[in-house]
Amino acid sequence: LDVAYHYPLPRFRDPVMSIKDFMRWISSDNDATYLETENGQKEKIYPTNRIRIPVNKANVLKYGIVAQKDADKILPYIDITVDERGLTKNRILMLDILANFDWKQAIYFTGGANDPAEYIWLKDYLQLDLMAFKLVPIRTPIEGKTMFDMGRIDPEKMYTNLQKLDWRNINSEEIYIDEQTKRNAISLRNNMMRLSEEFAFQGDTAKAIEVLDLSLEKMPIKDFDHYSISLGYPEIYYQLNEKEKARATSATLIKLFKDKLEWLSTFSDADVELIFDDIDTTLYMYRNILGNVERFDDDKKYLTELQDEFIETVKLFNHLLPDEDPEMIDLPTGE
Repeated sequence: LDVAYHYPLPRFRDPVMSIKDFMRWISSDNDATYLETENGQKEKIYPTNRIRIPVNKANVLKYGIVAQKDADKILPYIDITVDERGLTKNRILMLDILANFDWKQAIYFTGGANDPAEYIWLKDYLQLDLMAFKLVPIRTPIEGKTMFDMGRIDPEKMYTNLQKLDWRNINSEEIYIDEQTKRNAISLRNNMMRLSEEFAFQGDTAKAIEVLDLSLEKMPIKDFDHYSISLGYPEIYYQLNEKEKARATSATLIKLFKDKLEWLSTFSDADVELIFDDIDTTLYMYRNILGNVERFDDDKKYLTELQDEFIETVKLFNHLLPDEDPEMIDLPTGE
């Protein structure tokens, strides 16, 4: 069976089918589960694309899928809406696993994908356990969020997993960090920042700072590129009342942005279209740092110095943007 197609049947009054019944239908040889096409071929169909997955709460707790402290959050079932066009073999296989595992072991999804089908339409029922997402019968809506905010967090579980991580020589200055390693580090950095924020939200400032410090120790900003993810460091440190660390990460990022802008300013007028997006993105990230300083740092002299430095950097592009007055550049308002 390479594919099954959604074909609503009017005799099915209840639009939701249990996953066991759904898989019985899919695996059945009965003619009623097929549709004959114009060329005489039979195609497997399914009468509804809404499926209910029952939750065995006793097993969920017994096998540690959800911690006892979150027992009251466990739902009696999970309803999903699968593709209304069709299901390919790989999706059918994953649905079959869901129909038979009875919550006796954890099911994990790797991150990085955005397509709901990659998570069998279960994005609202995930828990981030450091680098993978565990299926849990607790709803955490993804609507209005990005994939970088997907899933709930059990901070103690995630922290325990973090302690087991073997960092090896990731932050050694004697090895070359290739582009793929840098891209892979995006998720780890983001997830550790999320863990830090969760500890802060729960009032555990010490662990929040510990996790943030560790992420910077093992993945120094200057060595791992993809600086947009690192923009959160100054803000989180300020919110944790770690002003010096906030300023230090701000200084690191500003130096990186200034260095890049100085390099971009060496391009000729003829190449402005090739580098305009780079200039715009780097200036945007630079402004973001100043915005955090304005929002959280009470030293106005420090802010003014940074703003003046920013304006001087913008002046590097006078030859490319002759109509732009550096003194009129939109400086951040903290909003």
